[in-house]
Order: sequence, then C-alpha cells, then structure tokens
Amino acid sequence: MSNPDSKAKSEEQRYLRQKDIFNPDELKELEVSIVGVGAIGRQVALQLASIGVGNIHIIDFDTVEVVNLAPQCFFEKDLGLLKVDAVKAACKLLNEDVKVQAVNAKWTKEKSILLNPYVFCCVDSMEVRKDLWDTCGNTRASFIDTRMASESVRVLTMYNTESKKYYPTTLYHDNEAMEEACTSKTTTFCSNIAAGLAISALSQVLRSVEFITYDYVFNLKTLELVRLKEAG
Repeated sequence: MSNPDSKAKSEEQRYLRQKDIFNPDELKELEVSIVGVGAIGRQVALQLASIGVGNIHIIDFDTVEVVNLAPQCFFEKDLGLLKVDAVKAACKLLNEDVKVQAVNAKWTKEKSILLNPYVFCCVDSMEVRKDLWDTCGNTRASFIDTRMASESVRVLTMYNTESKKYYPTTLYHDNEAMEEACTSKTTTFCSNIAAGLAISALSQVLRSVEFITYDYVFNLKTLELVRLKEAG
C-alpha cells in the first residue's frame, strides 16, 4: 500500500526545479489537445508529460514507418504501431500519472468538439490548419500552431482577441507553400526546438506573461529571429 505523504513528497521533488515557472497542481488539472503527433507533435506530447500536464489528448491517423525513425524520434520497436499508441506509451514511460487519450483518426470538423481548451496544431497541411481554426480556434484558451522547414521554425500563439483576429491572415492554400526536397523537410533537432518553443508559449499563456510577438520565425542556420507580428 503506497504512502500518500511519500508520494506527495516525491511529486514535490520531481517538479522542484520548474516550480517557479509551472504550478504543479495547475498542470495536473490541465487539459491539452495535440492534433498531429509526428515530428513536432510527438515531442510536444513528451514534453507535456515530462513537465506534469495531467490530461493529454492526441489525434493522428498514421502508422510508424522506417522513414519516421530519424526525423521523428520514434523507437525501432514502434515500427508498425499506430503513432498515437506509440506516443501514448512513451508518455506513460516518462510519467505514469499522465492520462493520455489517444484517437487514431484523421482530424475532421466533427472532432472539434473533442478538443481541449489548450490546443497544439502540429499538422503538415494548411487546409487542416484552416479547418481546425475555423471550427474551434476562437473558442479555445490558446491555439499554438507550429510550422517547420528543415532548419527553420515558425511558432504562432493565439491567445487573445488581437492574436485570434490576426491568425487567419497567416493561412493559405497548400499549393502556395514553398516546396523543399522530401529528404530535407524534417530534422529531429529542428522539431525538438519547435516543440520547446511551443511549450514555452503555453507557459507564457498560463502565467499571463505579456507576449512580445505571437508570430515569429527562428532560423537555426543563421540564428536569426524574425518577429512577423508584434504584440500589442
């Protein structure tokens, strides 16, 4: 039989070094949805589990293939598994207390009712982004969109009236996107950075930290940060 006092002490020690940034009790009750658990989405899920987010909802329809191992950090034992199942298992290994709801399906407008107050958009289709936003974006506490090329990251954080009004201006058709060679679209170091920046944005939302910019691009090759939209 476990000792409640011992478990509480263990949890306090676990989150000790982040307590000035995150309230562990608040994180335990937080409900977050991640649409797409490929390169960035998988890392977002793992980081959320690690910091103590209690309720994580993941949606994806894909299966782990060999081509996913290097850029998306799946394990070799994950080959052939549904991505949502592989990500759920990895989250539970990091934090057995986390509750992960895994939905193996393509996101559709009908599924918008399932999304939690805090949403991470980690899809690779502009059309899906637009549908996500049109059906649920304005009604969520925050909507964090991550976009990535091989060595650059774009993070958009929609959390207030101003930013939510701005977001639709960033959407376009998939055929307008700049194409890269298939072999250079995704790198694990870039996806890890993108996920970290997205989690940082969530922390600012939760702490009501004033944003300097809610849409920016970080170029890893040149170490340049470009603010595409100033806040305020």
